[in-house]
Amino acid sequence: MRQIKWLVICLLGWSSLAFGNDESLITKVKEQVSGVWALGASHQVSNYKGVDSQLGLTPLVFGRLGPVFIEANRASYSIYRDGTWFGSLVGHIRNHQYKEADELSGEKKRALELGGQIGRRLGDGVATRLALVNDVSGAHQSYELDWQLYKRQFFGDLALLTAIGVQHQSAGLVDYYYGTDTFKGEAGQVIEREAIATYYWNDWAAFAGVRYYQFGDNVNDSPLVEGKYTSNLFSGIGFSL
Repeated sequence: MRQIKWLVICLLGWSSLAFGNDESLITKVKEQVSGVWALGASHQVSNYKGVDSQLGLTPLVFGRLGPVFIEANRASYSIYRDGTWFGSLVGHIRNHQYKEADELSGEKKRALELGGQIGRRLGDGVATRLALVNDVSGAHQSYELDWQLYKRQFFGDLALLTAIGVQHQSAGLVDYYYGTDTFKGEAGQVIEREAIATYYWNDWAAFAGVRYYQFGDNVNDSPLVEGKYTSNLFSGIGFSL
């Protein structure tokens, strides 16, 4: 938290030193950084057999750096927007299906996935988007199609984001994470639910959220798993820009 705040201050200070007392430039730099930059804790519950829940500290960003919008492990680069429709290049790190190597199988690696999305604002804080991403890190070497409907609401200093989505995971993706010598993974759908509450005061913000994934029978039948559900709870406090 303190490190994030000082990083922003140093960025602004460097701009002042490098370009003199050009207040317009410093203002432009400030305009490029917004949102919540925080240190948070996460608690991830896996559906793999024999895998304990994981608790850890991690930097979390819910905001904008120039034209790039960051939401935890997701990032998007805007290429078109007209107030109603928008289009972006997107990327995220798939970590909720990660598993270390054990006696049941080898390591199921985190994947870096890149692609594009189109979306539309529906009014009253509601929007929808459709994204297609493909693995570029050499992990599962396949793709996912992700549709989401989400809403942003404000209650004074409290902001609430709620979302529901359906993801189509390709056969290659499912087989990489859940396939074995005796089980061949098939394409299927995953339902994702998400909620993030953020409370703002002065230059600070506190937040708590959950992402909840429900897999289909194409995953539940794998000998590597013990259920259909994976969840990630996170919370933290940070600097609001």
